[in-house]
Amino acid sequence: MEEIKSLGQYPVEFHHRYDVTKKHGKNVEGDSWIKDAKETFAKLDLDPTHELRVLSIGCGNGKVDEPIIDVLLKKYSKIHYIALDPMPDELRKFRELVKARGDEWKNVTFDFQEYTIKEHLRTNNQPYGLVVASHSAYYFDDIEQIVMQLYDSLLKNGMLFIRMESDTVSYHFQMVMKCWSSKWESSTGIRNFISLDHLRSKKY
Repeated sequence: MEEIKSLGQYPVEFHHRYDVTKKHGKNVEGDSWIKDAKETFAKLDLDPTHELRVLSIGCGNGKVDEPIIDVLLKKYSKIHYIALDPMPDELRKFRELVKARGDEWKNVTFDFQEYTIKEHLRTNNQPYGLVVASHSAYYFDDIEQIVMQLYDSLLKNGMLFIRMESDTVSYHFQMVMKCWSSKWESSTGIRNFISLDHLRSKKY
């Protein structure tokens, strides 16, 4: 019998359990994530007169992305937001969230893509100002290669943000930390998660 070390290994079950927990009144991410998002994404300092291109990997239903978008809109008047997830039902929920936010997000152009990150990287040839991988790095096939590809896709001063469970047993967690610590400094772990953000200093 297969040992289950993390529900994150099973995306369908993960999203289902997440929704059930929310429906029963449990604040899964809660105010702490809203606060973290404000502090983290306020660091992004790109030209606000240019359109900001954002890639959200494994975006799910958009609830994690919601405070990110709200923070970015305080500074950037035009945003192109690529929401990437291989789960069509989750993207449908994200579209419903966008519709519910209405005019608040009128300056954001959403591009919903039902792809894995590997499929996306094969065809993408444009740089990003921000790349977000919140609880999605568990599914990267060649995690070190993909992390470096994501970094290479950033504009100068663009940000790569990765958030994961602080699980020292997880292969993906160990690989992200190995890749990160060998090249960049890491942020502080928050409760049961670790959030890593890095601003690209080299010119694209």
